[in-house]
Amino acid sequence: MFRKARIRFTALTAGLIILMFALFVGGAVFATARLIVAQQLQSLDHQAQALSHDAAGSLIFGIPFTPRDELTSASYVVWNSSGATVTSHGVNLTPLSSRLEQGLSGTTSQGNITLAGRPYLYEVVPLSHDTTVIGALGIATSQADISDAEREGLTTVIIAGMALVLASIAVAWYLAGRAMAPIEESFRRQQQFTSEASHELRTPLTIIDSGLQVLGRHPDQTLSANADVLDSMRLEIRRLQRLVEDLLTLARSDSGTLSLNRETIDADHLIQETYSDFAVSTPSPPYAFAPCTTHVGSVYLDSDRLRQLLIILIDNAVTHNPDGVHIHLTAARTPQSLDIVVEDDGIGIPQEQIGKVFERFHRVGVARHARGTGLGLPIAKLIVEAHGGSIQLRPKAQGLAVHVSLPITRPPADDSSRQ
Repeated sequence: MFRKARIRFTALTAGLIILMFALFVGGAVFATARLIVAQQLQSLDHQAQALSHDAAGSLIFGIPFTPRDELTSASYVVWNSSGATVTSHGVNLTPLSSRLEQGLSGTTSQGNITLAGRPYLYEVVPLSHDTTVIGALGIATSQADISDAEREGLTTVIIAGMALVLASIAVAWYLAGRAMAPIEESFRRQQQFTSEASHELRTPLTIIDSGLQVLGRHPDQTLSANADVLDSMRLEIRRLQRLVEDLLTLARSDSGTLSLNRETIDADHLIQETYSDFAVSTPSPPYAFAPCTTHVGSVYLDSDRLRQLLIILIDNAVTHNPDGVHIHLTAARTPQSLDIVVEDDGIGIPQEQIGKVFERFHRVGVARHARGTGLGLPIAKLIVEAHGGSIQLRPKAQGLAVHVSLPITRPPADDSSRQ
C-alpha cells in the first residue's frame, strides 16, 4: 500500500519538476532566440543603412560601388531603378529580387530566406536621392552559426533534461520516502496499538468468561463458596474499566480533545488522600508505603487529572516491582511549579529503556509479565504535557525516581474571589 503511494507520489513530484524545467528551459530558449534575432536584425539594419549611403552615391555619380571594409562581411546586391543588378557581393542574392518591387516603391522589408540551402536574414531598403527612389539595396547575413549553436544548445538541453529526469526521480523517491515515513510510522503504531489493545481487552474478558462458566457449572453453590472466582472477576472488571478509560484518554489526546478543567484545589489534601487510599487498597506486606510528605498548599490545576497522574505513578511503582519494595511520595511547591517525586527501591529501569517507557504498551523486563497495560506512563506524560509541565525518569543506585514538574498558573480573578 505505502509502496504504491510512494510510487505515485514520486511520479507526481518528478512530473512537476520536469514540467517546471521544460517550461523554464523552453521560455529561456525562446526568449534567447528572440533576443539574438532582434540583435541580428538591428545589426543588419545598421549595415544596410551604412551600405545604402555608399550605394546611392554610386548610382548618382555613376561610379563603382566600393563599400567600406567593415561592411563587406555581409552579402549584398544593388539594383538600379530599372531593377537591373548594378553590383553584388557574397552569396547569390537572386531570390531577393522577389522583394525588389517593395524596395523600388520606397518600402523597407525584412525577414528570413533560404539561400544555397542555408538560413539567412535579409533586408531590402530603397535607395533615394532627395525624394526620388533611384534603386534598391538587398543585404543578407547567414544564420548558420546560430542554427548550429541552437542545435548544440538543444542537444545539451536534451542531455541535461534526461539527467534531470533521473535526478528528479531519485530526489522525488527520496522526498516521497521522507514524506511517507511519519505516515508509515503512524500506521504501524496504529496497528500495534490496535493489536495490543485487542490483546489487553481479550485477557480480562477471557477470565470473566471462564469465571462465568465456573459459576454456571455450579448453580447450586452459594456466592461465598465461589468467593475466589468472584474476586478474580471483580478484579478483571476493574482492570477492564481502567483499560477502557486509558484508551479513551489516549483517543481524546490523539484527536486533540484532551481538555483540562482547572480549579483552585488543596493539593496537600488531594495528594495525601490519593496516596493513602492507594496504600490502604494495596496489600502490605509485600509493599511498604513511607509517609507522604507534602508542602504545597492551594494550586490551580485539574484535580481529576492530577489524581489520575498520582494513581498512575504510584501504581507503576507497585506493578513493576517485586515484593518488598518501599514506595515514597513527596510534593513541594516552588515559585513557578508543583514538583512531585515518586520513588521506590525496586529493580529500576535500564538506562537504554528510559526513552521507550513512554511508548504505548511498552513494558520493560519483568514488567512485561506484570498486570500493567503499558499505558500508564504514556498517559502520565500526556497529562503532564497538557499542563505544560515535564516528567523525567531518573534511575537510582537501587530503584527509580519519577520527577514531575507542573507549572503553577494563576486562577482567573472571578475564581480567586470566590475562594
